Amino acid sequence: CSRINICSPFQMKPIHGFGRRSAKRLPEYSAWMDMRSRCNNPKNMAYHLYGGRGITICSRWDDFMNFLIDIGMRPSNKHSLDRIDVNGPYSPENCRWVLREIQDNNKQNTRTITWNGEPLSMAQWERRLGLTKGVLHLRLKMGWLLDRAMTEPVQRSRKRSICKRGHKMIDENIKITSQGRRLCKKCFLEYQHKYNSTRK
Repeated sequence: CSRINICSPFQMKPIHGFGRRSAKRLPEYSAWMDMRSRCNNPKNMAYHLYGGRGITICSRWDDFMNFLIDIGMRPSNKHSLDRIDVNGPYSPENCRWVLREIQDNNKQNTRTITWNGEPLSMAQWERRLGLTKGVLHLRLKMGWLLDRAMTEPVQRSRKRSICKRGHKMIDENIKITSQGRRLCKKCFLEYQHKYNSTRK
């Protein structure tokens, strides 16, 4: 194993010990290892989305040093490795560091909606229109026409100070169920227990 000079990635000096599992290892090295595992290891849980469907890694990137020279240091801990063409290989011309939001929009299973001639992901439309997360997906799933789904405002229910069972409904005591119901913490735990029991 070898280690690089973090301050000068273009003048890399091998230092014994790099590559061991350690909290101090470079995040770029972790990204490189994860990339190789997704594409080359059939036991990786995500292999069917990468190597299993023909996503490859250019031979130059078999060496971590070359990977780091080509891709550079990660701009921040909010950035992750992304392929511009989701069906293309991991290679210098097809990879970049991007923020999570951009990567999510670039995923193979991200649904794009074209409205008024503008294509955006469902999450981007919800942010643009001020809709609650997941509302647009639910409306379309229920069979709403696109224009109605995009333009009808969300009905805001009046917030109660106490729940139906008399418990306080303050911000730090409120939980949201998967169906979007607002419950106090105590009722939510009972609801969760009942829901889990029905699934067994």
